[in-house]
Amino acid sequence: MTVDALTYLGSPIDPDLARLIAAHPQVFRGRKPRVFSHVPSGWFRLIDSLCTDIEAALGPQHCGDFSVVQIKEKFGSLRVYFRLGDHEDVQVAVVSSEGARQATICTDTSSKLEELRAQVRSLVNAAEAASTTTCETCGAKAERRAVKGWLTTLCEVHFAERMQLASFAE
Repeated sequence: MTVDALTYLGSPIDPDLARLIAAHPQVFRGRKPRVFSHVPSGWFRLIDSLCTDIEAALGPQHCGDFSVVQIKEKFGSLRVYFRLGDHEDVQVAVVSSEGARQATICTDTSSKLEELRAQVRSLVNAAEAASTTTCETCGAKAERRAVKGWLTTLCEVHFAERMQLASFAE
């Protein structure tokens, strides 16, 4: 199956996700993530670098134990959920007046893959943190802020565009 042929529920997948699948055969093994995923264009380079770093950390001997469960935007930042070995990291996100917070609950601490899982989780956390200052539309320097109650990470130009669109929707 070629990347062009991949679909979710009969619809073509996100073109940036298709590019990642093609560029990182060790991470994706030619398959889309198990759960519907979307790669915001402005975060493509962040995710591409993350995939390269994961390949280097795991090496060819452990990439076969790794799978991407989902890639998405949540609360204005990147989320990458993965499985390594027989266990997934469980992510819990909370939003309060103090901002968004996230915790990871590892479902298996006795596995021989635990050290690699911690290494991959650290790489994912760094990419997720970098996304909070990277415009999800263009990749420029940005801030996380609310637009009509939704947290987004946008540069000044795309924030102004989004606010203008939001005002038309009223």
